[in-house]
This record gives sequence, structure tokens and C-alpha cells, in this order.
Amino acid sequence: MDAILILGWCRIEGEDNEEYLLQDILLRRYSIVVDGHHTAPANVIERAVDLHALRITGSSGYQKCVNYLWRGWLVQDENDPSTFVEYKKKGMFISICLLIWDIQRYGPLKTPY
Repeated sequence: MDAILILGWCRIEGEDNEEYLLQDILLRRYSIVVDGHHTAPANVIERAVDLHALRITGSSGYQKCVNYLWRGWLVQDENDPSTFVEYKKKGMFISICLLIWDIQRYGPLKTPY
């Protein structure tokens, strides 16, 4: 098992094409055969967590992918949930937050007494 994890880690760390790494290696769903039966399709992100593969989850490419998913920059495609697409309005949330929490627009703060 350790040899497989090391090979996977080397493959993730050695990939320079970020789009290929995210879309075709980490987020594409694969089904494997166990005891003659196909398993439910899962991607590398899901399998690494399920198998507690610390070498994989600790790699920079994996961390970048999880970061993109967590921030909502990559989302599941509406028409094909097995693929992920870039969210077009990824800066919109930050702009709205800055507008909402802009202290200057409220004027001077007043105490209740």
C-alpha cells in the first residue's frame, strides 16, 4: 500500500498542468473492481479521505484542489454532476462581503447611552 501512495504522491507533485491535475487526476470519478464487482465511482479526493492516505492528502496539489472546492471556485456541473467546472463569479462573494462589512458606510458609531 505504501508503494501505491508514494507513486500517487509523485504523480500529483510532478504534474505541472494545473487544469489536468484538478480535472483529470483528482476530480474525475473512477470505478474499480473489487472481488469481481464494480465499486461506486469516486474521485481521488474522496478515496484519499476514505483510505486515510496521508501522503496524498498532504500533497500540495491535493491541498490546492480542496481549497478550490472549499472556496467554491470549482463546483459540480449542473448537467453532469460527475464533472467539476470553474465557478464564473468567484470574486462576487468577496465583493459582496466587503460591501456589507464596510464600516465607513455606517458613519460614526454611536453608543446607546
